[in-house]
Amino acid sequence: MKTTTRLVYLLILFFVAINIMAQTGTESKKAVYLQLGASGGFPPNFSQPVFIPQVGFDATFGIMGFRANGQFFKTSPEFDINGYLDPIKSVLTVTNLKETNSNVLLGITPYLNIGKNAFSFQPGVGLKYLMQKGATATAVYHQTPGTTILKFPDGDADRNLLMIEPNIRASFGKPGAAIRFYVEAGYTLPIEKNEITYSSRSLTNVVDPRGNVDVKALLNSKQLTTTEKSLPAFASVGAGIQIKLFSERETEISRSNTVNNYGINDEGIKRTTSQALNPVNNYGINDEGIKSTGEPVIGAEVFVEQEGGHPEDDRIRKRATADEMEIVGLGFEKKIKCKTNEKGEFSFSLPSDQFKKLPEVFTLRMTIEPPKNFSYKLSDNASLVVIVKVKKTANRKFEFNLLWIKEDSADKANKGVFAVSGRNTA
Repeated sequence: MKTTTRLVYLLILFFVAINIMAQTGTESKKAVYLQLGASGGFPPNFSQPVFIPQVGFDATFGIMGFRANGQFFKTSPEFDINGYLDPIKSVLTVTNLKETNSNVLLGITPYLNIGKNAFSFQPGVGLKYLMQKGATATAVYHQTPGTTILKFPDGDADRNLLMIEPNIRASFGKPGAAIRFYVEAGYTLPIEKNEITYSSRSLTNVVDPRGNVDVKALLNSKQLTTTEKSLPAFASVGAGIQIKLFSERETEISRSNTVNNYGINDEGIKRTTSQALNPVNNYGINDEGIKSTGEPVIGAEVFVEQEGGHPEDDRIRKRATADEMEIVGLGFEKKIKCKTNEKGEFSFSLPSDQFKKLPEVFTLRMTIEPPKNFSYKLSDNASLVVIVKVKKTANRKFEFNLLWIKEDSADKANKGVFAVSGRNTA
């Protein structure tokens, strides 16, 4: 099988894994980790384990995930090159001697994530691509260089093949934790032709008990052609550490009164069951199953103003970092214009004189203008206005997240509501 065909197989598996994760990930917490680890390989022909360091990435999408990693290690061929050459090396010229195989094993492993909280099992099946620079040796009789005694291997020393690895991993650490640990076990085996051939002469009756070489017997000995595995199937056990690179931000939705944090008026919500949404539900779940975790809304404009009891102040004009916010009009009783970043976050700060006039807890009215490419629709009787109770901060800065929460109903697959969350919500 050609190298390009093998790489195509790996790419297909990669994109299938990405698609599966994207389908399942909308309802579950996502996290991406850098993983560093090592394992011991136990090929049947080796007298001791092979040390296999590895580095890669682990992406978890709720109940599913995939790992992409590389393993780098050395193995010895089944044929003992030095053991063969040592008794007769006095009459040989040896070239291209390399005693070990250098292996790079690249793999992609989709897996199921079974468990909760700080412990989970992750059974999976990985597709791996072996790139091996094999051991080599050429030995000829030193007086007649055309007389080959050993040619290892007969063909190209560089080999590539596909392998498969069923494995299971136990992961320790809460989803989204900064550092997690794992232990794992697997069995790696080739799924295509995995043989090399080499030529050697029989050493029967060539070396006497005192170590003297009978050159005539060597030159007249039988020429042997032998096959062995490039890399035999092997079991492995290992452990490692995972360092978080990214995780979906956890949000808490606070209570509010008139218009709740989902932008839905508490009065007269239309539902197929003719029931009303509980206006003090903090988790975004009603009888139709509105999800508690939402998707960040990127590039939306949010106009913020104080709801009732505006403090009296002077004219203010203030622009935040990266032009994400500006004060419009006269004082905080007017609207503050914010724009959400790539994580759905938006923030604003107030001058100290205005900040001092705020009560410890106050109410903000947020009017949302979705981005032009926003493809979802509001649920029945939902609103673009969200009322949020806010606690006074210590540093005059107020930070929020704008989320989109889908409805689970099959007939409302494209509908949902806006939600606002943040560290300052009361």
